[in-house]
Amino acid sequence: MPPLSILLALSLFEEVTLKSLELKIPPAAVFGAFGLIMWSISSLPPQFSMLEGNRFIVILTLLLGAAYFGLSGVISFKKVGTTVHPMQPEKASALVTSGVYQVSRNPMYLGLLLGLISWGLYLSSLWAVACCVLFVTYMNRFQIAPEERAMEKRFGEDFNMYRQRTRRWL
Repeated sequence: MPPLSILLALSLFEEVTLKSLELKIPPAAVFGAFGLIMWSISSLPPQFSMLEGNRFIVILTLLLGAAYFGLSGVISFKKVGTTVHPMQPEKASALVTSGVYQVSRNPMYLGLLLGLISWGLYLSSLWAVACCVLFVTYMNRFQIAPEERAMEKRFGEDFNMYRQRTRRWL
């Protein structure tokens, strides 16, 4: 077993490396990258099939949900005049907790996730759909966690109370 000093150095290196990835890639680019990855692995087994009519209905429902959550989130931010720029959460001028933000703290990211799930279903690939778990993991660690730290710093107890009553995704 390596000495404790080496383990501590590796842990520090990992933390610094991971921190350097926070808020660096715009969520739309992450969405696009995951979409491409999903497409590139979609021919790998196992694949699944759904009845064409059912598949269309499920995909359409997910896409409508994606549009609803994404657009509602943007509109809510615009109404109060706060930034929708995901790379600079510290510039938020208001804490939005009404409308779609009563259901999800991250409706715009939820919209992206629903879009990716519908893409995976369109591709009929279990691996592609499974990539959505990695998308959520990435977003939680490198986008949402730093945003929430910025919101807590900016809005204090108001944000903490909001975080306690509203789920991160859905």
